Amino acid sequence: MSSKANVNGGYHLNITTFDGKYGNWLTTKNPLQFQAATAYGNIGLAPIYWGTKEEKNGWYYMYQPEEITGVQVEGEVDGGKFLIRIPDDWNGKLVMSGVPATRDEKSTDLLFSDYVLAKGFAFAASDKGTQGEEVRDDPFAKAKNALVKEEDSIRKWHIQYREVAKIAQRFLFENYRHKLQKEVTEYFDIKTYALGISNGGYVVRYALENDGKNGEPQLFNGGVEWEGVMWRADHDNLITSLTPVVNHAEEALYTVGESQKEALHRLYQAGLPKGSEFLWPYHDQYYWFLTLNIYRDEFDSQAPGSIPWQKYLTLFENGVRDRSLDSIFEKYDYQERPQDVKQRVREIENTGDISVPLISITGSLDALIFPDIHAYPYEQLVKDSGKQHLHRHYVIENGNHIDSLVWNHQIDPDRKLQPLLPYVYQGFELLCDWVENFEEPPKNKKISAPLKEMHVKDLKTEEDVLPLTTKKSISTEK
Repeated sequence: MSSKANVNGGYHLNITTFDGKYGNWLTTKNPLQFQAATAYGNIGLAPIYWGTKEEKNGWYYMYQPEEITGVQVEGEVDGGKFLIRIPDDWNGKLVMSGVPATRDEKSTDLLFSDYVLAKGFAFAASDKGTQGEEVRDDPFAKAKNALVKEEDSIRKWHIQYREVAKIAQRFLFENYRHKLQKEVTEYFDIKTYALGISNGGYVVRYALENDGKNGEPQLFNGGVEWEGVMWRADHDNLITSLTPVVNHAEEALYTVGESQKEALHRLYQAGLPKGSEFLWPYHDQYYWFLTLNIYRDEFDSQAPGSIPWQKYLTLFENGVRDRSLDSIFEKYDYQERPQDVKQRVREIENTGDISVPLISITGSLDALIFPDIHAYPYEQLVKDSGKQHLHRHYVIENGNHIDSLVWNHQIDPDRKLQPLLPYVYQGFELLCDWVENFEEPPKNKKISAPLKEMHVKDLKTEEDVLPLTTKKSISTEK
């Protein structure tokens, strides 16, 4: 059943009740919710090749969406779509999702929504307000043309994130206050956790660094970020690290002898982790050139050799990427560009000055958001801000940026990769314990690969355990 409503602030909301009849669940156990969650390639964010459906292990052990009834609220603010889900047995708390890349508001449903709804949390997400347009005959168009419009910017991501958190808190405050265990006098007193992946991890970092500043209320009680991007104007960032990678990838991957040796040295120098070499052809095909173009054009629209977004990623009929334009980055030097380029980065850069607990999860083999550029320097930045007591950083051995590469028979035939999502669930448990029970999580550490197949390491004990699941009951089986 659907209805329409206006909430304080004038936002037009579509409200749908999920009563469980005929499979009408709030979670992705509902086929229609599953369909929406997996559109636009979003299923590729989950570790879908880790384990098998028949044996119900790995991902198929983790992914057991519950039969949950409740309400889904959908709306738009400043050109960005958002959704809020409230289970009928709401626990009085909210999780605000930071979506990856420039994906839609339902892109983390499989990852986060099912999991937190089962625990009684409300869930909210926004598409960041900078969605690309779909184009017929180009399956990558939506990813490529995000941020192309004049009015789109990374700054908008942060505005959207806070605005949607406020809308969700306000909606809960106005309609569900009777369910709160204690008297809450302001909407932003509703306990709220930030949970984000990749670019969404960066949004979480930024949200916790800037929360409660400039006369704004403090909206968040803590956060978990998974492989967040690090932006700083005067240090290495996504643009400085990917430029040498794009310039030397072809030699490193497809030549032999001295030139290959030199090219490999340049790639390691740029920050690519040793041991991640088997992931490079895939990233060279789909990610490095595309990503560099999107973000260089965002901060440096006058860069020499800029190309139309349609050419950020083009494939030949045989499926191989056309790399004839890779040379546009040959002479590009971020450090030598006009000051206004750095100024644009400076406006959205990270400070490490977090105000509430934050847990960071990093894959040791991340071949897109290199740990030496984005994860370890962020840990240092937090220390430099004197906030290390509020931060924990867990580096997962053999984790990479994309969980659907784990045990993918083409990319990872030797089954070397470990999924990160199970550690994000553990990180969230630790965060809630930290915030609500003052139980401090383990210190920063590197987590080795489990010895037992289809298991993960317990972040506290480092024993092999089965992963947490999207079921209501938390499994602690060994």
